[in-house]
Amino acid sequence: MIDVKDSNHYNNTEASIGLERLAKRGNVGAKKVLKELGK
Repeated sequence: MIDVKDSNHYNNTEASIGLERLAKRGNVGAKKVLKELGK
C-alpha cells in the first residue's frame, strides 16, 4: 500500500520540476507559480 504522504510529495516534486522547465522556456504563468511556491 502506498503512503499518501509519500505519493503527495512525489507528485509535488514532479509538478515543481515541470514548472521549472516551463519557466526556463519563458512561461510567465509558470514563473508566477514558482514565485508563489517560493514563499
